[in-house]
Parts: sequence; structure tokens; C-alpha cells
Amino acid sequence: MNEIDQIKKLKALLDEGAINEDEFNALKKKLLPDEADSIDATDTVNHTVKLESKDKVENSENTSSSSTETLKKESASTELKSGKKKKIYFKAFKDYNKILIAPPEINSIDINNIPDDEIDSIKSFIRLKQICAPEEFTKDEIKIGNKLFSIKEINKINSERRGMNHLKELLLAMFMACTSIGFLYISPCFIFFAAGLAFLISLVTAIKILFKDDATKLDKIFCFIVLGLCLTAMMVYFTGIDRTMG
Repeated sequence: MNEIDQIKKLKALLDEGAINEDEFNALKKKLLPDEADSIDATDTVNHTVKLESKDKVENSENTSSSSTETLKKESASTELKSGKKKKIYFKAFKDYNKILIAPPEINSIDINNIPDDEIDSIKSFIRLKQICAPEEFTKDEIKIGNKLFSIKEINKINSERRGMNHLKELLLAMFMACTSIGFLYISPCFIFFAAGLAFLISLVTAIKILFKDDATKLDKIFCFIVLGLCLTAMMVYFTGIDRTMG
């Protein structure tokens, strides 16, 4: 054992109170008669002690940080096990420009207590997917969407789609309007039979769809076409009446 190790032991005894400062100095002089060597050795011991102290502090901070991360993971795991948070699956999709839209980086969620920052990102994603690719919704996305959006909001989003949401009804309305025109052209008397019923069906359907929240631009264009056909049917009816009376 060299002099430095022995002095470190003496210093430790001094710090612990096992020996006093006079005893420490006396024992140190025995080990290092030369004062200069004593000073250097003491400085070396102090420096070593400081380094060891610094290492302990850093290790303590690292341990604390590691413990915090562990607690967070354990908390998240506990929430999942307790049923507060559930794993969810968001699926990417392509918009109208064929650009791939990545889902929010959220793997689990408490559907009854969603943070505001997560709500914003989820709503933005679901809204765009509802417009561009509603057929690609996952069960989790449908459930969360129904939670975050009201029926009126969903209908408003649907109205921003391309194409038509009421194609079948409008095709039926157009057919009925044309049928009405055909019967009335043959004879105005058909207004009391098939022509009148077809006219009312086409007129009511067009007006009803025109004021729906989820009617797209194309839906509304077709509604105006049907209303134009209804107006034509009325003109044919009154023209037929004048022709019959004349």
C-alpha cells in the first residue's frame, strides 16, 4: 500500500470523526516527512474525494432519471391494465391527391379523457379520412370519431366529399320527373294519376336532399336539375291545358 492510499484512509477516518485533525496531521507527517510531498498528497486526496463525490451525484441523477422513466412506463402499464387506457389502431390512407396521410403517433388512449393536444391531431386525421377514404376506417377510428364528432358535424364533413351522397334518391327523382313530363305531354289529365304522383315524388325528394347537411356540391347540382324538370313538367301541363281548351 503506497502513501496516497494510506492518506486516503486517514482522511476517511478524519471525516468520520474517528481521529481529530492533530492526529491526522501527525500520522500524515510520519508517512510524508517532506512538507511539499504532504501538500501534493493532500491535494491529490482532496481531488480524488471530489471526483468520487461528483461521480456519486451523477450516478444519483442518472438513477433518479431512470426511476422517473420507469415510473412513467409503470403508470402507463397500470392504466392499460386497469382499463383506463386501451390500445388503438389508426390506419394510414391516401387523400384525393394520392398523398399518403400518416396516422397520429398514439398507441393507447382513454376515450373518456383525451388530452387537448391529442384531440386536435385525432380530429384532423379522422376528418380528412372521412372525406377522402371513409371505407378504410378501422373499428377504433369509428368509435373515437363518434365520440369526438356530433352527428351534425359528421354530416357537414360528408358534404365536403367529391361525388354524391344521395345518388340513388336523385336518380329516382329524375326518373319520376321525366315520367311526369312524358305523361303530361300525352295528356294533361294524367296529372290526376301517374303524372301527378311522379311529379310530387321528384319535387319532394329534390327539396329534401337540397337542405340536407350531408348534401355535396354535386348532390345540390342534381337537385336543381330535378327541380328544373319539375318546372318543365308544370309548363307541359299548362301548355297541354291551353291546347285542349283551344
